[in-house]
Formats: sequence, structure tokens, C-alpha cells
Amino acid sequence: MASPSKIHLTVDDTGIVKFKPQNGETAAKASELLQENHDRYHAFFNEEGFHNHIAHHLLTLYGLGAPAEVIEKHYKANASYQRPAAAFQDRIIGDMSNPEHFKKYLGDEKYHRDFLIFFQKEMEVKGWEDVLNEYLFKGDQRADDLLVRMPGFLHPIIHLGFGIEFKQPAIIAEALAQAAVHSTWIGDFLLPAEKAARKSSTKTLPQLFDEIRSDEKLLTSPQWEDGNKIRDGILKRAPQEMISYASQWVVGKEELEKKTAEMINAAIYFTAAAQNPPKQVKFDFYYMHSTNCSIFFPTFNAQSWLSTKSKIRLLEWKGRLDLALYTSRRAPTLKLEEVATYVPKELEAGEAEWKGIFRRICDFEDDGHAAKLIRAVANGEQICKKYEEEDWAKIKGFMWEKIGNMVVDSVEDQGAHWVRDRGMATPISASSSSSPTSNARDLEKQDTQPDTANRSNASLREGPSHPQSLTRRTANRGRFSHPLSHVKTTEAEIVDFDGDSDPYRPVNWPFRKKLVTTLLYGLTTMGSTWASSIYSPAVDQISEQFHVGIEVSLLGLTFFLLGFGLGPLIWAPLSEVAPQERGTAIVGYAFAVVGGPTLGPIAGGAIVSSYLRWRWTEYITGIMMMFFLLLDVLILDESYPPVLLVAKARRLRHETGNWALHARHEEWDVSLQELANKFMKRPFLLLATPICFLVALYASFVYGILYLCLAAIPIQFAEGRHWGPVTSELPFLALLLGMILGGGANIFNNQFYIRKFEANGNKAVPEARLPPMMVGSIFFAAGLFIFGWTSDINIFWIAPLIGLVFMGFGFFTIFQAALNYLIDTFQKYSASAVAANTFLRSIFAAVFPLFNEREVYGGDHMQMLMESCPGKTVVSGVMGFALGGAFGLFMASMQYDTPLATNPNAAAITSLPLRQQLKQGFKDMGTRSFSSAKNFGKVGAIFAGGVLAAPAGPQAAAVGCAGFAAFSAAIDAYMRRPSESD
Repeated sequence: MASPSKIHLTVDDTGIVKFKPQNGETAAKASELLQENHDRYHAFFNEEGFHNHIAHHLLTLYGLGAPAEVIEKHYKANASYQRPAAAFQDRIIGDMSNPEHFKKYLGDEKYHRDFLIFFQKEMEVKGWEDVLNEYLFKGDQRADDLLVRMPGFLHPIIHLGFGIEFKQPAIIAEALAQAAVHSTWIGDFLLPAEKAARKSSTKTLPQLFDEIRSDEKLLTSPQWEDGNKIRDGILKRAPQEMISYASQWVVGKEELEKKTAEMINAAIYFTAAAQNPPKQVKFDFYYMHSTNCSIFFPTFNAQSWLSTKSKIRLLEWKGRLDLALYTSRRAPTLKLEEVATYVPKELEAGEAEWKGIFRRICDFEDDGHAAKLIRAVANGEQICKKYEEEDWAKIKGFMWEKIGNMVVDSVEDQGAHWVRDRGMATPISASSSSSPTSNARDLEKQDTQPDTANRSNASLREGPSHPQSLTRRTANRGRFSHPLSHVKTTEAEIVDFDGDSDPYRPVNWPFRKKLVTTLLYGLTTMGSTWASSIYSPAVDQISEQFHVGIEVSLLGLTFFLLGFGLGPLIWAPLSEVAPQERGTAIVGYAFAVVGGPTLGPIAGGAIVSSYLRWRWTEYITGIMMMFFLLLDVLILDESYPPVLLVAKARRLRHETGNWALHARHEEWDVSLQELANKFMKRPFLLLATPICFLVALYASFVYGILYLCLAAIPIQFAEGRHWGPVTSELPFLALLLGMILGGGANIFNNQFYIRKFEANGNKAVPEARLPPMMVGSIFFAAGLFIFGWTSDINIFWIAPLIGLVFMGFGFFTIFQAALNYLIDTFQKYSASAVAANTFLRSIFAAVFPLFNEREVYGGDHMQMLMESCPGKTVVSGVMGFALGGAFGLFMASMQYDTPLATNPNAAAITSLPLRQQLKQGFKDMGTRSFSSAKNFGKVGAIFAGGVLAAPAGPQAAAVGCAGFAAFSAAIDAYMRRPSESD
């Protein structure tokens, strides 16, 4: 049984965040290790006052379900640097029983062990509940003197919370002893704020955050050189202003539970949203403590022995301290969109859910801060769920798991685990500390003395969060050592571009160089697509020479396209950057991509009809590609920014002799297995997300139709109309003309997109890419019908060519809009999203040409197919599918006021694991399909598919309607996000 001097956990003592049950073996091992820490080690692991976090860490791991061996591993790692417990003196312990003498020992770290034994003896006589009421919550001078020491950088109150939550009196005694040796400086803020409290105030913490951000005097009161930003900055330069804001947050007797939820939500809000894009997602070390402390207040509220007055006082102090803590880092702008649009790095099944997050953080090696933070965020989701409609509830829905992913991803990523002083700029002259304890571990000093040590430790504060010695990443591979291995590199040694206008950055290259680069990339890509289409006219000769069927001879094209789709899956993620989309340039590049499939058949027809025959279609392609490769090698420059910075750093090292200079990319040291797991899987993982899959499916469908034309056009014009081998390929120029017109439409829409982009704070607006797709879907479907229904040789040849122009226009607008939409939606992982699209479209392009079953119909088989009821039905379904994709995307997006890139609820859905996306999607589809007048308009539009298909017969009308409805509803389900009226 647990006592004031003995720690004893049971399988039921797992805390308030339940993940999985514990067993007796783990309970016994955790108790043993906690007892060893209690008996052997000091509350501060060195004489500078850095806190011992072992109890916090082990109890967190135990609560999250970590097994005994994991808990022991972390204990050994952190026990290795702990300071032995000091000796105690019976005389001093006895003297502390005198209230007048008790206070003379407060604030002095050398009496820590004496205080611990003293409180243990008091608890053995009175019980821990009565001891807390007497020494902390009684309200007299002695209790207040100890209570104001509890918030000492929040550690004593965190320690107290663990003791109460896990029902361990010995941990509670540790918390009281720890508080007793902290200073009372925070009382100079909390007590005046309590006295000035405006009981009628109804302001919430987020409202006060906004007001503080507008107060210039308060905002600039913390200075970089201040060791303690609250004590030495705010309370010296703007004390009354801080007290005034703090006094406006009050808790009424009837709103204790609601205000507790508000405090928890606000703490996690400013901890998670204080990000600094485009730098890594990292959490401020000091803000993190506010969240880690918040988890215990529901436990405090549940204690029947604690008066409501004391519960309110504790909560008000915590909320006011949060206001001061937020201000102490100069109140950085809180970017909630960084949370809402965050894409977890681990998208394997279950890895982005709480169970996967808990598993990963239990394996992560630190001193417990990260695990505490994740547990506190998970608790926030439970506590705040019923208050998500409140204005102060900034964190809601899928954001909770996103923050959990942000935490574990950020600490697992390269660079320091945390950043310090998030809202403050790092002085250029800041130098690194050589202290192994302050630099090697993210541990903070207790505040018994002014924090002057931190003034020389500026390199640990804000700055970008990447700096890190390579020794940490290679620690498990080889135990190399060096006298200075504990000294980490600082931000000052990181080589970066010289500002946004640096001419070394590819985005700032001269226009001529950009044009030549784009042209060469386009020609190289065109060569690849050319190779896939020039083969088509050679199919008959290949079939004749090798005595195989047409379908077998087409397999050369099929296998080429399959290989064409596999390449990007490997190479695209390895070049992953967050691109700045250039709409017009992408259109120009896309012309080269689609130019190959339209020009290749014409060249192929000319070659096979000459004496050169089919082999020269491949020879000429090879010669052309070698020429393009030679131009690329001679002219193209590296354009990947991380590699450019590596080259810059290497040159600077040799020129300056400063061998510490390096680029962040050089800190990346991973195994081949990690590289494969993290990057080569990503396109498949993105393809498993419904929004990426559906957009890629739609683009791939129209791309497959394009390659179907490689076989269909020669059939109609060579076999049906008896044109020559070259002239029968010329209708491909009609397709190309349509694509050129489609490119013009996309360039025109780019002006509309730029206006939306600027109105959205220079953030991507994916839905603004879709208007050309809407128009193009109509032209594409119409082109299919015109081409099919005018295949009769008695109809003038210009009619099917008009259909091909329509198809080319529709194809280019659909395909280009889908590509841009994926880039804007999956910004950070756009290369992987495009690779997933390339893979799927190559599958379609490989398979669709095989659908031309010549032998079945013979002669005018296209006409026969179109005149048959099954043919009309199938093609009508194709038309409905073609219309449904574009209108489903656009209508879903236009129903709501904010775009995917900035709407938290929508963005949250797209990065969830597949199972949760399906659940959310079908829930939306089933319960909200008819939730607004706009939806009724969409239902009416669905029947357009059937109306347009009606001339082909009732079956065709039904399938056309169903094709439109199914695809439109599917995309709408995954695009859905709440409107103001929902």
C-alpha cells in the first residue's frame, strides 16, 4: 500500500488518460524504480537547480501503457546524470514543526531533504489531504507563502498533480519539499492580480491573448538579455499592465468545470499554434510546460477534501500565469492554420491515431517532456469535447490528434527537440554554451536564484530549430567520442540563403534562365511521352513480323507506361520540397507533357510508312533523348535548394576556414531502411487518402481516354475512312489544338487564382483551380459523344475532328486543374501527390488502349459499337463520370465559405488515416446530402447527366445520371466542411 515514504502502484493507478491496461509486473517495476529515485536522488540533478524529471517521466509512461522494459530503459538513461540526495538533519526537521521557525528554511535548496522528511512525518500523523489543506490551502500567511512557490516554473504543481492523480503520498511529499525551496517572486504578480480581480469580467483567455498582442509596451517588456522573462522583464518594465490583463480572467463558482476546459484549451492553443513557418514545426520549451501542467486540474477539481474556493484559486492562478507566460515570449502570432493543415509524417495504418502516437512517444528517448505533452493534449480532447461550440474553443475535432502528431514528429525530426523564446529574435552575436548539462538536454533551472546562467545560453533559445550535432543521429551505430562532442552547433553556423531576394535562390534566377530551364525540362518530359505514343502506328507491323495478335503487340506500349508510372514513386519523394506554384509556367510545362502523345503518332505514321519501318520509331526516339540528355548535362543547373545550400556551405568552409559552417541538409543522416519507409511509401499512402485518390482517379480517367485515342483515331480514319498511314494520324492535331485552347483557359483562370491567393493571405486556394475543370468536363463529355456518334463514314470528316478538339480542350483543363489542385492541397508533399497521380494515370494509359477489340466488330466497328444499346449505355456512363468529377469537386467546395487550405475542419479530414476518412466521408454523405438549398441545386444538376444521355436511350440516361451522381457524391463527401448554417 502506498504511504508517505513508500511508492506502490497498482494496475488501477494508471491516471486519467486511459490507453491500455497495465499488468502487475509493470506496476511492480515502476514502483521499484520510482522508490529508488525517491530514496537515492535529489529533486535537482545538479547544483545549478535543473529539475529531476524521473517521477514525471515514469508515471507518464506507466499511464500510457508502456511495458516494464521500456520504463526501465528510460529510467536508466535519466538516472545516469542525477545528483545524490543530500543528508538530512533531525534537529532541523524538528525545528520546522515550529511555524515561526518553518519559514526561515524556505527558499534554500540545501534544506530540500529536510523538508521531504518533515512533510512525510506530518502525513503519517495527519494524512496527506489534511497536510495539503494546512500547508497549501488554509489561506493564512504560512500557507500562502508556500502556495506561491508551487508555480515555480510549474514543476512543483506538476509534481503535486502526479502525486494526487496516481494516489502516491510520497510523490506529494516530494512536491511540497520541492516547492519549499523555490522562491516567491511569482507572488508579486499573482497576489496583486488576485486582489485586483474584476469579478464581473467575462473575458476569455484567447480574447486576452489578442489584447496583449496589441499592447506595445507589454509586448516589448521582455528583453532578450533577461534571464527570466517574466520576473526580470515583464514585472520590471510593465507590471501594472500585466496585472491589469491577468485580473480580467476570473472563475465563478458555477463555472469551474467550463473554465477548466477553457484554460486547458487555451494552453494547448498557444503551445501548438506558436509556429514559425516555413521553419520546422517545433514547440516552445516554456509554453510546453503550461500544457503539461494543465492536465492535473480536472483531478484537482475531483478532490472532495479540497474546497471549491481553493479549486477556483488554483485555476485562476494557472490561467493568469498562462497569460504572463504567453506574454513572456513577446506574444507570438498564433497560427491555427499550421495546426489545421498539418499532415502527419507517419500515415501508415494507425500511426497517426492516438494509439500510434502513444507507442512512438513511449519509444522516444528524452527526459519525459514530450510524453507529458502528448498525454496532456490527449486529455484536452477528452475534457474539451463537450465545449467545442464555445468561441474560446480554438482547438477542436481532428486538431487534437494533429497536435499529437506534431509533437512526436517534431521531436523525432532532426534538430533540437524544442525551441526557446518563440516570439523573440535571436541576436546574431549569440554564442553557444559549453555546459554539457544546459546544452545536451532540454532541462530548465529552478528559480531559487536569478537565472543569470541562461544569459550566456542564448543559442538554446528561439532561432530556427534545426541545429543539432550529428552525433545524436549516429549514437546507435557507433560510440565515437570527442572532448567537444557535447557542444552542439548553433544557428549561427547554419548556412542559408541571404534573404528572399538572394540571386542564388532558383526562384530569383533571371527570366531567361528560368525559360531555358523550363524548356529543357519540358523537352525531356516530352521525349518520354513521345516514346509512349510513337509506338502506336507500329503495332500492325510488329504484329505481322512476330505473328502475334494486336493486343499482344500493344503490350509494348502497356509495359512502357507501367514503367513510366513506377519511376516517380521512387524519385519524386526524394526531391520533396514545398513548391511555390507558378500557374503559367506549369501550363507551359504541361504542353510539353501532352505534346508527346499527340505529335508522336504523326511522326510514327510517317516512319512506318517509309522504308525505315517500325524499328526506327525507337531508334529516332533514342537519338532524340540522347540529344536532350546532352543539353541537360551542359546547360541545366542544380535547382534543389537544400543541395544548393550544401554546395554553398562547402565552398564557404574552404574559403573561410570555418569548418563548423554547414547546411541543414547535411544534418540529415538516415539509414536506407528509414529512407524507404519514410519517403518511398508516401505516394502510396497519399493515394490511400480519398481526396488524393479521387482527384487522381478523375485525371487518370481522362488521361486513359487520351491514350485510347492512340488506337481509336487510326481505326476510324485509316480503316473506316481509308485514309493513308500518315494522314490518318493527322487528326491528332485536332486534339493538340484543343489542348492549346485549354492551356489558354488555364492561363486566363490563373488571374482569377492570383486574386483568390492574395485575398487568402498569400496562401494556396485549391478550389480556385477548378473553374476550368468544370467547363472542361462538359467539353470532354461532349467531345466523346461527337467523336463516337459521327464515326459513320457518310458523315463529313470535320465532325469527328470537332469532337477531338472538344476532347483536347476538356482533357487539358481537367488534367491541369487536377494537377494544380493536388499541388495546392498537399503542398509539403506535393511531389509525392503528383507521383501518385502519375502512377495511377500510367496504369489507365497502359490499360485503355487494350479496349480496342478490332476483331469483334471489324470494319466500321466504332459505328456499330455506338449504335448498340450496351455501347450507348457504357459511353453515357463515361460521360456522367466525366461530368461528375469536376462538378462534384467544385460544388462541394463552393458550398462553404473557406477553402481547404485554411479551413481547419476540412483540412483535418484529408490527412486522417484511411479508415477514419471513410467513416467521416460516409457519415457526411449519409446525413448531410440534403442539408442546404445548394445541395438541392446539386441534386438537380445530377440529372443533367441523364438528360444529356437521354437521346441514347433509357439505359444510357440512367447510367449517365448514376455516373454523375456517384462520382460527384463521393468527392463531395470527402471535400465536405461545415458552413455557417450547419
